[in-house]
This record gives sequence, structure tokens and C-alpha cells, in this order.
Amino acid sequence: MADVITAFLYADEGDTSTAPMAAAIANHFAKERGLDCVFHSAGIYALEGLDMDPFAVRALKETYNIDMPKRKSVALTPELHRAHGLHRTMDKRLNAFYNDRALRWPSDGCFTIAKPCGKDYKAYVAVAEYLYTNVSNQIDRLVKEGRILAKDGK
Repeated sequence: MADVITAFLYADEGDTSTAPMAAAIANHFAKERGLDCVFHSAGIYALEGLDMDPFAVRALKETYNIDMPKRKSVALTPELHRAHGLHRTMDKRLNAFYNDRALRWPSDGCFTIAKPCGKDYKAYVAVAEYLYTNVSNQIDRLVKEGRILAKDGK
């Protein structure tokens, strides 16, 4: 049986849009499905303390009624990496810069997101839609594999 995880980390460049969106969506599904796992995000090149991108916050709220937590950007550190059982990057290019210990699943362990930064609101809605479907599928696989359990242990 595979190791059970209770913490999962999404990583992107700055931790202000795509990774926090993925974590917010995943936490929404975890709560909705009664799962015993928490999802976080961090930025490989993040400057600590930046606000979340307002378009990212708005896209999740208006598209899926999911609130992004009121938080600031967090830089990826070795300690943060070790505190999470699984990791996923937002695109293939970031895998080259991410720690070798990151479990790359399925296939290459990353999403294929068109970066919305610097684009209009519709680009963020498209990312929200992509992540909503793919994060849901990802969680379904983890539950099926026994990697994430329900809070009642089943």
C-alpha cells in the first residue's frame, strides 16, 4: 500500500496566482468530500509577503464560489518541501528547478497551465476552469490509490 499523505504542496513561480488557486480548489474538494488532507502552495522564486493576484481571487469566487484564503505569498524552502507528502508544479519548466525528491505523478507531475500573469481576467477564469477539473481528477486518483483518506480513516 502507498504511503498515506495528509499534506500536499502546489508550487509555482511566485505563489500569487496558479498554485494558490490549485490549493484553494483542492481544499474546497477536501472539505466537500470529508478528506483528511490539507493543501498548501509556495513559490519557487517567491518574494515573501506579496498579495494574491486580484484576478485569481475574483476568478475562483465568481466561477466556483471558492474563496482563496487571505494570505501572502510564501517562498519554497527545504523545510516546507519536507513537511509535505506530495508536491506538484504548475508547468513542466518548473520541474527542472524543483527538488529531485518531488514525486512526479501522473506522467511528469505537473499541470500544463498557460500562465495568466499580465493577461486579462478571462485568462484567470480559464486557469480556474482547468484547475477545477484537473485538481478534482488528481484528488480522485489519490483517494482511489489510498494516498488520501477520509477523516473517518476510510
